[in-house]
Amino acid sequence: MAPERAFQSSLDSLQRIIDACTPHPTFVISPTTRYVSRPCCARSGHCTNFRDHDYLRSLMSDLTKLRFMMVRKLVGTTVISGFDLIGGNSCNKERLEQFLVAGWANDPAHPNGQVYAKMALNVIEKISTVEEPTSRKRPRSSF
Repeated sequence: MAPERAFQSSLDSLQRIIDACTPHPTFVISPTTRYVSRPCCARSGHCTNFRDHDYLRSLMSDLTKLRFMMVRKLVGTTVISGFDLIGGNSCNKERLEQFLVAGWANDPAHPNGQVYAKMALNVIEKISTVEEPTSRKRPRSSF
């Protein structure tokens, strides 16, 4: 994970895209893990904390903080938790960790097809139950 200030320009760019999509509803999926099963490469300066006992939990915590930052800073959109898409709404941390380890077992950067399929089904369900923010709804007269 990069420091919070490193994400600011990305969030500013994302906000410009969200603004350009007005008045249509937009949904942003928060990032999920990479390099759960093994480091990105053999270089000693990359994934330096991979061998730490709490590596995965620390990564999950940092990504959760990033999601909260996205919710605070992005206006006019719905931020959906990537972790909720992987594990479902009622998934506890231990079960989610199991999904992450199994789902990224073959490719350290990308999940397997089953994880993508589960995420797709969960995103359809979430989008269908989320109401548009009031500030983004079109007035009745523009239909």
